Amino acid sequence: MLKAKILKCSDPEAWYSDRIGEIFEVFEQSKFLPFSSVFDLDHKAKIISNDDASFFQELTQSELEARASVAADLFREGEVTRVEVFRTEVDAVLGRNSGDLKFEKNTDFKDGTM
Repeated sequence: MLKAKILKCSDPEAWYSDRIGEIFEVFEQSKFLPFSSVFDLDHKAKIISNDDASFFQELTQSELEARASVAADLFREGEVTRVEVFRTEVDAVLGRNSGDLKFEKNTDFKDGTM
C-alpha cells in the first residue's frame, strides 16, 4: 500500500499545514500533475502537493525480513554498506519501512571489517 508522509507545506492555507510528519494512505498518485490524492484520518479524500510529501510503499513483516536478508547478501557482494544492512534489520524488528535500499559500493566484507 502506498503511503505519503507530509514533509513540509508550501501553502500555509492547505489542509495539512499543521500535519507535518503525519502519514496518509494514497489512493491516487499523479505522475503528470503536481499533486496526489490521499485519505485523511476521517477517510475523506484530500489533495496534497507531491513536492510536500515523501511517498513510500508499506511492506509486510515477511517482506521486511526478506529485504534485510537481501541487504545482507548485497553487503557480501559489496553493493551496500554494513550500516544499510543494520537499518534494514532494525526495520524488520520494528515492523516499519524507513525507505528503499541505498546502494553504495564497499569493501568492508572483503577487508574483514564486518
